[in-house]
Amino acid sequence: MIVLKAKRGKDKKIRNGYPNLFSDETREILGEEKTGIANLFSYDDDFLGTGFFNRQSRKVFRLISTQAVELNRAFFKGKINDAVNRRRFLSDSKVRRIFNAEADLLPGLIVDQYNQYLVIQIRHPVLEDYKELIVKALRESPGSEIEGIYERSDFESSPEPGLKRKSGLLWGNVPEEITIVENGIKYRVSIPSGQKTGFFMDQSQTRKSAVEMVRRYQLEDEKALDLFCFTGAFSLNLGRAGMRTLGIDKSEEDIKRARENAGLNALADRCNFEAGDVFELQDLSTEYRLILLDPPSLIKSKKEIHFGKRKFTEMVSKALEFLKPPGILGICSCAYQIGFQEIEESLRRACSRTGCYADVIKMDIQSPDHPWLVQVPETFYLKCLWAYVRD
Repeated sequence: MIVLKAKRGKDKKIRNGYPNLFSDETREILGEEKTGIANLFSYDDDFLGTGFFNRQSRKVFRLISTQAVELNRAFFKGKINDAVNRRRFLSDSKVRRIFNAEADLLPGLIVDQYNQYLVIQIRHPVLEDYKELIVKALRESPGSEIEGIYERSDFESSPEPGLKRKSGLLWGNVPEEITIVENGIKYRVSIPSGQKTGFFMDQSQTRKSAVEMVRRYQLEDEKALDLFCFTGAFSLNLGRAGMRTLGIDKSEEDIKRARENAGLNALADRCNFEAGDVFELQDLSTEYRLILLDPPSLIKSKKEIHFGKRKFTEMVSKALEFLKPPGILGICSCAYQIGFQEIEESLRRACSRTGCYADVIKMDIQSPDHPWLVQVPETFYLKCLWAYVRD
């Protein structure tokens, strides 16, 4: 067992529920292992909890329990069952996140459900040794009628030093492609090859808001522009609500999938898609009455906030060039470091450049199956601001 001792005063945040102790906050590390299970003690030798240890990481310790625990089948079953049971109060949907890492009190584990299939993502090297127990616990979770479990730990950048990218079937059978339904709209999803685990479930509430905007401001038969459209989810919701849409994304593969989804929902005549770089758009019409901006994360750390704010301002300014007032602008950010204040500032600066005014009419956050744990600010990452733009 690895033992860590925190520097004086650094135990306070752990006692307050924050799970991460950084390498420069440790006073002593007893043990030679690079990774493993560790017990953490305060400067005064009070026991603080058990957690994951990674000597190579800046987050050297990640709390999993304030008690001394053994990572056995009962431990993982308890964690997963608790997470699944809490989500029963949210909806009956079978397309949802059923485990969300720190927000479900187990850093490094993400599990998404696509009907009868589960997709897991391992984000800490210690969990590699417990994958078999995790799979067993998922198969025994409440109301489980699972036919297959697939791993998608092949993220673009490794979140933890020492963690290798992996992807493949862990149990049962998972087809190359499945069809899911959200808000009455069908999507073809590739679990083995789609972005993240295949679909952006955290935007389900924002997609409902997009439909609300069409109805509230009577935008049926008007034009909408969906920037960074991925596989077309916002476009399809807007098209079903009556708008004529153009979705743009840099990925040719995602555009192909978006067109397939439009055909699947008999919306090909309303929802068009083109491959292109949003930051280099030119020669678009200025007839769009609703524009949605949902870019990938523009920044990864605090030191990039200035860059992120500048890119957001450029992006919003570009969008305003194509918006026909009065119109609706939706701006989303999936970067924890970019909050509503930064989005509002970018909108204000962009309006100053273009000479228009913007009323904030709604703000959305990530869907409730992606919990926001108040003790861990990083779990509140997705924000979407809706603005009514006028001359």
